[in-house]
Amino acid sequence: MRRPGGFIEHLEDLLAPLGPVVSRRMFGGWGFYLGGLFFAIADDEQLWLKVDDETREAFVAAGSEPFVYVRAASATRRERREVSLSYYAAPADALEAPEDMLPWARRAVEAARRARERKQAPGAKGAPRGSGRATRPKRAGRTPRGAPPRRSR
Repeated sequence: MRRPGGFIEHLEDLLAPLGPVVSRRMFGGWGFYLGGLFFAIADDEQLWLKVDDETREAFVAAGSEPFVYVRAASATRRERREVSLSYYAAPADALEAPEDMLPWARRAVEAARRARERKQAPGAKGAPRGSGRATRPKRAGRTPRGAPPRRSR
């Protein structure tokens, strides 16, 4: 696996006061996790932090812009289009020192935690990840693993 560059190592240092932050290579950029929560994206010397309705206004007030990427045209869609995710750029001054980054990173972790809780809430759209086995319908005529095959009479 390719080692992170200087910018990613700098971000790891900035985010260290949060706790055991893990960075992983993904889609040409890097993802940052804390306790299994995906809370930040880094690419091209920029850090984007997770936002939600409770935290977005603070990022906007700080002059942060949303993470936007261009979705390429496909066989069914002729035009390219911009897609915005729930991540906003970290304020520039927050990239200077861990004590400046910490309040912003905490907002991102809390937004990620609320998003996970919404997905896991009863009646939420879709099942939580990792629960596929319990939600699959049983197919008729199948025996459990290790059980002898059924004989027809």
